[in-house]
Amino acid sequence: MTASHSTDIVVFGGGIAGLWLLNRLRDEGYNAILLEADGLGAAQTLASQGIIHGGLKYALGGSVTDAANTIAALPARWRACFDGTGEIDLSSCEVLSERYYMWSSASYRSKIKAFFGSKSLQGRVQALPRDEFPPFFAEATVEGSLYALPDFAVDTPSLLSVLRARYEASIFKVDPRDIRFTRDASGCAQSVTLRAGTG
Repeated sequence: MTASHSTDIVVFGGGIAGLWLLNRLRDEGYNAILLEADGLGAAQTLASQGIIHGGLKYALGGSVTDAANTIAALPARWRACFDGTGEIDLSSCEVLSERYYMWSSASYRSKIKAFFGSKSLQGRVQALPRDEFPPFFAEATVEGSLYALPDFAVDTPSLLSVLRARYEASIFKVDPRDIRFTRDASGCAQSVTLRAGTG
């Protein structure tokens, strides 16, 4: 027996990107579903460190790259979500660290200070006075400078759980070997057939 389901959009892959997209589409009124082969976050997502970063790591070569500029606003966008005021309410997700720190040894202090103080990075990096150092750095016996970046770290399983819970009924586990596409004359997919999927 074959069961059919009509939907506007099918999202393939249940990592953070796929779950985020599912949430945004459903919030906007689209009838969207998500298909995942292994498990939510099974690949790169759960292997990541949960760092929401704004691209400054791409600029450590000494120049602000296009990649760094493109994602510069991401930390603020994510923070709004974790505060419950953004496009997706993630206020119940666990945040592991509100700040991301970068330590510079004394030998590189002048170069790092000049770079982080450049016009292109103004307002994105804060040099911390020693009395504001977290305990780990305050107790360091090696001289250096500490910088606070707008980046922060979240608990990845917690984030997956929150994103999944909002539209769990729209997420399905499938075997990729059993997926078949029906295409129109232009090559666009018109339908997806799942021969052995489970919900």
